[in-house]
Amino acid sequence: MTNYSADDVKDFLVNNQEFSDYYLAHYGLPRRSGRYKWGSGKEPYQSLRSSAKAGEKFIKSFSKNSEVEKQNAKRRERTKAAQLEKKKQKTKYRNEKAYVKTLSDEELRRINARDSMEATYLKNHPQKQPLPKKLIDKAAKDIIVPAVTEVVKEQGKVYIKGKLNAAAQKMINEAVKAETKKTKKKK
Repeated sequence: MTNYSADDVKDFLVNNQEFSDYYLAHYGLPRRSGRYKWGSGKEPYQSLRSSAKAGEKFIKSFSKNSEVEKQNAKRRERTKAAQLEKKKQKTKYRNEKAYVKTLSDEELRRINARDSMEATYLKNHPQKQPLPKKLIDKAAKDIIVPAVTEVVKEQGKVYIKGKLNAAAQKMINEAVKAETKKTKKKK
């Protein structure tokens, strides 16, 4: 396609008088938002279509959200119930008399042997504590507990002395008042 200048178009119209009554005018495209404010020209209603799709998705999300949430809640309830059931099965009647009575002698011997072996193992192999835990325990046992005990004793002594002094002062004041009343009456 060749580009014609304004002079070329004018010459054409002068030479062809039949076209002079008609003219062409370009009004442009309606303004659209986005990167190309007047539209890219590729798809005429592209911005309207994308916004409509977004609106549809937004509206559909409300109806789906409640359904999805209900499904998720049901799924969570089922998994919790399954976990509780497994937990019950693991500790099924472990400490109850009814369970012990249902066991055969061999099963009971096996359980008791296992429990005693575990107790013996833990007694012979104490759990190793990390160094900071050992230091904290030792500090609490050897330093903090005696210090707190001493402070409580001292504060207790101070408190008791204060209460005794207050009571003694009160008795002295009452005795002085009584004595002054007697001397006033004698005069």
